[in-house]
Amino acid sequence: MCTINAPHRHDTVGSFLRTERLKKARKDFEEGNINGEELTKIEDEEIKKIVDKQIELGYTSVTDGEFRRSYWHLDFFWGFNGIGHIHADKGYEFNGVITRDDTAIVTGKISGENHPFVKHYIFLRDLVKDKGNVEARLTIPAPAQFYAELVREDKHVEALLKVYPDFKGLEDDIVNAYKTVINDLYREGLRTLQIDDCTWGCLVDDNFIESFIEKSDRDKEVIRREFAEKFLNINNRVFKNNQEDLVINTHVCRGNYDSTWFGQGGYDKVADELFGKEDVNAYYLEFDTERAGTFESLAKVSGDKKVVLGLITSKNPTLEETYDAKSYYTTQQGNYPNEEDITYEMTSFENTLKKYGVEVLRPEIINDYNQVFARDVAFVVEDKMFISNIIEDRADEQDAYSKIFEQVNWKNIINLPTTAHIEGGDVIVWNDFIFVGACFSPDYRNYKTARTNQLAVELLREFFPNKRVLEFDLRKNDRDPFNGVLHLDCTFNPIGRDKCIIYKDGFAKEKDFKLILDIFGEKNCFQVTQQEMFEMNPNIFSISPEVLVSDKTFTRMNNHIRDKWGIQVEEIPYREISKMGGLLRCSTMPLIRE
Repeated sequence: MCTINAPHRHDTVGSFLRTERLKKARKDFEEGNINGEELTKIEDEEIKKIVDKQIELGYTSVTDGEFRRSYWHLDFFWGFNGIGHIHADKGYEFNGVITRDDTAIVTGKISGENHPFVKHYIFLRDLVKDKGNVEARLTIPAPAQFYAELVREDKHVEALLKVYPDFKGLEDDIVNAYKTVINDLYREGLRTLQIDDCTWGCLVDDNFIESFIEKSDRDKEVIRREFAEKFLNINNRVFKNNQEDLVINTHVCRGNYDSTWFGQGGYDKVADELFGKEDVNAYYLEFDTERAGTFESLAKVSGDKKVVLGLITSKNPTLEETYDAKSYYTTQQGNYPNEEDITYEMTSFENTLKKYGVEVLRPEIINDYNQVFARDVAFVVEDKMFISNIIEDRADEQDAYSKIFEQVNWKNIINLPTTAHIEGGDVIVWNDFIFVGACFSPDYRNYKTARTNQLAVELLREFFPNKRVLEFDLRKNDRDPFNGVLHLDCTFNPIGRDKCIIYKDGFAKEKDFKLILDIFGEKNCFQVTQQEMFEMNPNIFSISPEVLVSDKTFTRMNNHIRDKWGIQVEEIPYREISKMGGLLRCSTMPLIRE
């Protein structure tokens, strides 16, 4: 057994993404396809894998990954006596996402005897008992979190009052139930207990506090202080007067569901209570985005308490995970966009399209996956839809479009041979032309940004013998977005009836650039600068020959298109999405061409 308690110099909060095998097993159990013993066997096997992985990576304080839980908190609450499992009126409202609607409700006097988490801990303890200096750590939700769940909706309060009239005895029973579970865990060998607590993340959010003002005429700061004192009191009653060698740490979070968040605001609003008075050994604190505020609040940390800073967000990619030069660059610079900003910009685009009567279809959501650039997944020429052979890193994206693909006559859906590489951003249809961007370099296979090859071009010629298919060799660079382009629509885009936007140095050969000038006429070609190409100016979207959508910061180009060419420009914010390597055209997949 480990002789040094968490936290350690490098540490985790102990929760991990559930494996596909585990998620399938839980679904099979719910549908009656496997029994409880079979589910437990799979959980045991997956927990052993995640424990071994933690030890392999050098962690000396390990958890079971929370693999036996469907929720980080509710499963623990349901383990108490006197608590039932029902459905709320709606799920928790995260930023742009509503969770499942499960909840916990009072059904009788609350107590903690025979809690299932004790057995869960024993399994973990026995897994690591022969692993040398490795500690089995358990994570449970805070007592304050439990209290907050029991008063979540009116029906929660109604049920509670039947058992605890006027709330009398409620807090005492919550504290005693927690104490019972903690004592049982201690007897089985637990020496480090982590308390996960989102209540503080709620209290720092003004929107959360203001939701209570409708029911009261009191000042929001008065309400915040009342909640803070209540949550502090109930937590400390559990944390204090335990065995001297039991270490209690706390993880404070603002929520994480489908890679989005619940609350925002700096710790300074609750620092006196949380840092100054809460009786814990250490804090695991979320500081990965600006939503967490500054470090100044840490001056309130009292005594010899420890602080573990979570500084890197899991919602942004690593350099190794990027698959285009622009994403690599923005990740390297530390300004890859967050989900909130992406959602806001895409909603603005969607609203603009609907304004002009465009029917907008959205793919199903795949957790923790970049699904912004629909143009890469498939493209349409005349009545034919071509399913792209996209790079392996993005192959799962196509699953999200299955219901959309079903709206296309199956006879018109073309699956090209796997050796024919092509993505929709490299295919531009204009009048009788099909412009195709490709990479003809001998180093083709070494470029992540090389998405279309010669074979795909030749197949398009076979499918459309009556169209003029023109191929253009594009300049590629996997690391420097100033000196290479991902797709043809990043360097060239027709607009109106006879105009285009073009960037000369996106073409590997000058003759290709001159060919486009000859086709459109030089006076009908708006040439962008290197900086404007980097900002993705060519990648705007035409709703019709008379109307297009552009980013509102593309001032020089937008003014020219509007004032010189008489085309209406709908300006929207889309700068954050540009940091991901695409823009407006990339975000669309037109199903009908007229």
